[in-house]
Amino acid sequence: MAKHPRSSSSHASSPVSTARPTALALTAVQDFARAGRHEQAIAAANDALAAPGLPPADRLALLDARLNSLLALLRLNDAEADANAMLAIAKSTKSVVDEAQALACLAHVQTRQERTDVALATAAAAVAAARRSRRRDLIALALLRQAAASFARKPAEAIAPAEEAARLFAAQGRTALQGQAVRVLAAARMSLDDAPEHRALMQQAIALARAAGDLGGEGRGLNSLYSSDPDLAQRVRGLHQALRVAQDAGDLQQQMSALH
Repeated sequence: MAKHPRSSSSHASSPVSTARPTALALTAVQDFARAGRHEQAIAAANDALAAPGLPPADRLALLDARLNSLLALLRLNDAEADANAMLAIAKSTKSVVDEAQALACLAHVQTRQERTDVALATAAAAVAAARRSRRRDLIALALLRQAAASFARKPAEAIAPAEEAARLFAAQGRTALQGQAVRVLAAARMSLDDAPEHRALMQQAIALARAAGDLGGEGRGLNSLYSSDPDLAQRVRGLHQALRVAQDAGDLQQQMSALH
């Protein structure tokens, strides 16, 4: 797995070099994050967001990217501030697309904050806005956030939105997010019936995360799979693996979960 983002010289020699500066900055932020270098991702996003006259769509994309790195570093209040900034942009643009994106991000943060009731309400609003937008990518994302929030309260209610999200992401070829949806689905099914077929579903989520280079998703899948393994020796080995992946991902929350 690559540990460093692509260099600026590689951008210069590729078709991406014709993209506008904000697109290049966003790519750099995402590359840093994928390599587990979240402090550098945040710094790159800060620099890009400081540029004057950014279009709302560019500002939303950069806030979204920075928010995910803030979550990895357990800077939950800062992540919430970014989600609220996205909501403010959506209100100014009066765009249902922007509203759906912002609400999905806010629900994601609230779930990580363990504010389950408010996260469920925000996720439901995100799904409603996404369906009004008729954007299948946003519908899938909002459903994923709804499934994650539901899992924290009543796992059985996470199954339907997780299944729909996984189908939509698969149809769009968004492997990392498909893996995240399958992980929530598998976790919900395992919590109701820790059967071999449900553990196999979690293995599928881990495989999807690996294929997409989603270290955060892989770490969460490993943690979900092995934290309840009936074989104590296998549980210890699996959680050591989850810890190593979480360290590579720079995900402090998952490191804490694996250690716990």
